[in-house]
Amino acid sequence: MTPDEKYVAWFNWHVREIMPYYKSEVMRLHNITSDEEYNRRVLEGDESIYLLQPNSRFEPTHYDERVAHVLGLDYQGLQDKFERAELEDKIATGMMDSKGNFWYDEDPNYVF
Repeated sequence: MTPDEKYVAWFNWHVREIMPYYKSEVMRLHNITSDEEYNRRVLEGDESIYLLQPNSRFEPTHYDERVAHVLGLDYQGLQDKFERAELEDKIATGMMDSKGNFWYDEDPNYVF
């Protein structure tokens, strides 16, 4: 497998196997009671529902992983939507709480 093929396989596995647990943890932590609310907030890029990092249970996730999971897409399906401008690429900005902890799941310099 090429490095690109490995990344695509990892991305698809991560979205399929890890993101359901991530979603459950976000919903529990932020008292989100409906899938519809979670999905809407993810698609809006709502940074207030990210898991505080570092997190002992979850590594940082990226917007594209969360969106792919919400929409039930694999890597190629997501890229197709970005290319057709059906989804907007976003840039992570991050937010900081009063203790200096960041409320973003991704590298603030990462473009997604």
